[in-house]
Amino acid sequence: MPHVVFDKKISLDKFSTHFKEKFLKNPCLIKLKKIYLDKEKRSALVSVIVIGESHQEFFIEIMTRDDKTTLRFLPVTDPVKTSGAKFSLGLLAHMILEYDPSCVIVKTNIQEFIP
Repeated sequence: MPHVVFDKKISLDKFSTHFKEKFLKNPCLIKLKKIYLDKEKRSALVSVIVIGESHQEFFIEIMTRDDKTTLRFLPVTDPVKTSGAKFSLGLLAHMILEYDPSCVIVKTNIQEFIP
């Protein structure tokens, strides 16, 4: 399953206040719409629409632990692993790197999809 792991816990509370809707037309239509934060502020869901090889709507899950943050597709809404879907995950990873430049990606299987 496509994923991105960062070397530390990011503050989802702060990231959610900085989150802005993102819309791209290349390589396909990708829209990162909204972020939903859980009560404990340890995980969040980002709603995504990708229109390329197919039309897909799904969530990307952001999970934090004391020593890492992980991004992956929410299994309940698991999309077809098209390049557009993978690029949406990479785009969210890029947004986190812009939000906190001290974060380092320590593990991923979608490096070519991170801008």
